Amino acid sequence: MEESRVPLDRESLRILFEAARRQFSKDLPDLLESNKGRWVAYHGEQQLSVDYSEFEAAKSKAAAEFPREEVRSFWIMTGEDLIVEEADAA
Repeated sequence: MEESRVPLDRESLRILFEAARRQFSKDLPDLLESNKGRWVAYHGEQQLSVDYSEFEAAKSKAAAEFPREEVRSFWIMTGEDLIVEEADAA
């Protein structure tokens, strides 16, 4: 029997995404060495997958364990975290 999950409220999603952003920033130097130009997906601080497209990273087996709206993807490029952060603020 499949367990149903209660969707996270807006504040809980914000906290989850902030945790993902912080972890991505910490992981970025290592990710740039081996995965530059790829996409990485997170659920909070948990890195789920790295793939060649945002779609594939977010649809990985590990990411599939979570509702899509709880998974955050980032492009592995120098400075991209700043660009995405500015876009999120807009």
